[in-house]
Amino acid sequence: MFRLASIGLFASVLSAQPFIYRHGVLNAASFMAPGAPGGAIAQGALFSIFGSGLGPDSAISASSYPLQTNLAGVTVKVSTGGMSVNAYPVFAGASQLNVIMPSNAPLGRVSVQVTYSGSSSNPAPINVVPGALGIFSVNSAGFGPGVLTNYVSSASQPVNSLQASAVPGQVITLWGTGLGPVTGGDNVAPPAGNLKASTEVFVGGVSATVSYHGRSPCCAAEDQIVFTVPENAPTGCYVPVLARVAGTTVSNAVTMAISSKGGACSDPANPAAQAIAAGGNIGAIVAQRIITSAPTTDDSVFADFRKIASGPWAFDSVYSLPPLGTCTTYVMEGDVINGSALLPGEASTANVLAAGANLTAQGPGGSIQVPGPAPFGALLGGQDPAEKLTTPFFDVPGGATFSTSGGTDVDPITANVNTPAGITWTNQNALGTINRSKGFTVTWSGGNPASDNAIVVGIGENLSSNVSTVVICLADVSVNSFIVAPPFLANLAATNLADTTTAGALFVGSLPMKKPGQFSAKGLNTGIAAFSALDALAVAFQ
Repeated sequence: MFRLASIGLFASVLSAQPFIYRHGVLNAASFMAPGAPGGAIAQGALFSIFGSGLGPDSAISASSYPLQTNLAGVTVKVSTGGMSVNAYPVFAGASQLNVIMPSNAPLGRVSVQVTYSGSSSNPAPINVVPGALGIFSVNSAGFGPGVLTNYVSSASQPVNSLQASAVPGQVITLWGTGLGPVTGGDNVAPPAGNLKASTEVFVGGVSATVSYHGRSPCCAAEDQIVFTVPENAPTGCYVPVLARVAGTTVSNAVTMAISSKGGACSDPANPAAQAIAAGGNIGAIVAQRIITSAPTTDDSVFADFRKIASGPWAFDSVYSLPPLGTCTTYVMEGDVINGSALLPGEASTANVLAAGANLTAQGPGGSIQVPGPAPFGALLGGQDPAEKLTTPFFDVPGGATFSTSGGTDVDPITANVNTPAGITWTNQNALGTINRSKGFTVTWSGGNPASDNAIVVGIGENLSSNVSTVVICLADVSVNSFIVAPPFLANLAATNLADTTTAGALFVGSLPMKKPGQFSAKGLNTGIAAFSALDALAVAFQ
C-alpha cells in the first residue's frame, strides 16, 4: 500500500511540473523556428514560451508598471555558465508565457528555465543576440498581413488592409519586437528614441527610408519602425515587407497592401489572390511537371477545395503570392523537400470542403484514380528511376482532364488543363553555388506573355536543426530575367551538396497565373486550373 501511495504522489508531482516543449521558445511576433538565422531572441525582446504546466490555468497579464520578475507564481531565469538574470513575465498561462528578455541578458547560447509554484521546468536552450526583429502579424502567427498602420493624419492611422492600402510615398508604422537592448529598465514604459543598431526595411525588395526605429513609448519590449513606402515599390494586395537589423539578422516576412490611389487593393496578375481577398469557396487544381538535372521527370497533381474567410486581412499562404517582380519567404520546422513540412497554415484542414472520394486524372499517361478526401495529391507518372517511373503522364504541349464525383460541399467538377511547354531556364548551369549575401540572377527564354508568369522557388533546409525556409518569387515572363535580392535569402539554411544533413534546391518555371483555366460547380465561388512546368537544381547556399 505504501508503494502504491508513493507512486501516486510521484505521478501527481510529475504532472504538475512545468515543461517547455522542444523548440518552444520563440520570438513573440515572428514565431520563427529557433534554428533559422533570424530565429534567435534579442536582448530586450518579447518572447513566448510554449509547454505545459507553465502557469495558472486561468491566464493572467501584468497590468501595471513597474513589471515584476514574478507573475502569478511564475518566474523565468536565463542562465549561462555562472551568470543568470531574471526575465519579466507579462502573460502567464498553463501552455504559454510571454516574457521580456532583459537587456542585460548574457549573449550566446543560454538556457531558459521556468519555475511555477516552486516547481522548475526543464532547461530550454536558445541563442540570445543583440538584435533579431520579429514583425507582428494580424493573425498573431508571424505571417500574412502585418501589423502596419497607414499615416493619414495624427488622428487617422488605420491598420493597413486589403481595403485600406497604402500609396507610394506614404508614411507607415511597423510594429514588432527585437530591435535590441535599451539602457533604461525593461520593466518600465520606455522613452522614445532611436536604438543603437541600424535598421533597414524592404518593401517588395525595395529599400525604404526609415525615420524612426525604437521602442513604442507605451509598452516595454514593443518596437516601432516608421518608414516611407518607396515610390518604386510594387503594388498589390500582398506586397512582402521585412526588416534587417545591424546589417545581419532579417525578420519574418509579412505583407501589406499597396495601390497607386489607396483604398481597396488589386492584383490583376494573380486571380487567385483576388479570389482570396473576396473570400468564399475556392477550388484549385494544379498539374505539375518537375525535371531535375539528373535528368528525371515527375508528373503530379494537387487539387484543393477550401472555404476562405473574407475580410480586410484575408490571406492564404498557398494562393496569396507576392506581386510580380518580388519575393516572399516562409520559415518552418520540418523537411519541406520530402513533405514533412508545409507552408504556414497549409496544414489546416478546418476549412477543407468535401468534394468527393476520388479525383480522376485522365491524360496521355492513362486514367488514374487519386484517392481522397480532399486535398488530393499524387505522383501520376514520369521518368524517374528512384520512383520506379518509366512513362510520363503529360504530353507537353498537350492537355489533361481532372474530375471528381462530387461530395457534400461541392458538386461534381470537370476541369480541362492545358500543358504548354513553358520556359527554358538558360543559366541553370551557372547556379550550382549561391552566395546568400549577394543574391543571384535567373534568366530564361520562351513562355507566353499573355498568360504566363515566371516563378522561382528556393528551398534551404538544415535537418539537424529541423528547419526549412522557402523563398517564392514571381516575375513577368516577358522580362526574361529576375534578381533574387539578398534579404529574401537571409533565412535560408547554409547548405552543402556533400552534407546529407542539409539540402538546397532551386526551381524555375512558369505558371499561367494571368489566364488560368477555370471550372465551375455548385458549392464553389471560384475554380482555377493550371499547369506548372519547373526545372529543379540541387544547389549549395553559402
